[in-house]
Amino acid sequence: MPPKVESKSEDKMAEKITLSVLTKFIKPYNGDRESLPAFLTNCDNAMSLASPDQQNVLCKYILSQLEGKAQVTCSLKTFESWNELKPFLKSAFGEKKDSTHLLLDMTSCRQFSNEDVTKYSLRIESILTRMQAESHYTCKDDKEIVGRIAANEELALKTFILGLHNPSISTVVRCRNPKSLDEAVQHAIEEEKLYNSRPKANPYSKSPKQCSLCHKTGHTSSECFSRNRKPQQFHNSYNVTTNQNSLSGPKKCHYCKNLGHTIQECRKLQYRNRQNSNTQGQANTPSPSSKSAHVKFCDVQNDNLNQ
Repeated sequence: MPPKVESKSEDKMAEKITLSVLTKFIKPYNGDRESLPAFLTNCDNAMSLASPDQQNVLCKYILSQLEGKAQVTCSLKTFESWNELKPFLKSAFGEKKDSTHLLLDMTSCRQFSNEDVTKYSLRIESILTRMQAESHYTCKDDKEIVGRIAANEELALKTFILGLHNPSISTVVRCRNPKSLDEAVQHAIEEEKLYNSRPKANPYSKSPKQCSLCHKTGHTSSECFSRNRKPQQFHNSYNVTTNQNSLSGPKKCHYCKNLGHTIQECRKLQYRNRQNSNTQGQANTPSPSSKSAHVKFCDVQNDNLNQ
């Protein structure tokens, strides 16, 4: 019995709401993916407050509010009720990626070096809107939807802070402990303005150029005029060093080929020279027999001279 009483009271309240009031809930829609959840929510609210007779009129009014690609797509089919139009809008203009792909897009989002904080925050908010829409489409329990929305907002906040390109801005925003993404974006924009207002170093006040080859200032090694002569100088220095190393290296005899002495100090050569000198001396010295014969010959000659 109580449910019937409630239904009667709802019917009476619906009859009191005119179409002019219900149509104010429905705004134009052009087929944008990000604005689809808000459009469907407004249409659901209007349909829940309308009477059965008013719902058919509201369905026609929703079709008249479609613009752009949404109007072209829906004009190819005929819809008798909102229950037929709503699933078609979800399939045609809803999120194509599932929650896993959207989660990867969010966690990999980083600020580019040539991108300001405002553009970076818009990319984060765009992905967050798609994640929230996907949660509305897939979750049937209201409590689960609330939990997933809160988790998505927390993830977007952490990703935005950690993805800031300037480490000093990221540190300041993190120290302020923002509670929402909008608050973090506001802090980051303020810090970016302060950072850009600081005086930058004068590029003409840099230290003068210095060549690494000749060590002179005013040019670099790629501009050095003595660069072509450098290999030859290196080659000459290498030869000088090699000759010095060869002169100061260990002694080597050119006769016996042994190390530790020169040919003037070679004992083998000295021994051979002594042997050769002894041999020549023996060859020049007369034998004893020839010496005695020579003495006898000399005596005979002396005797003949005396006679």
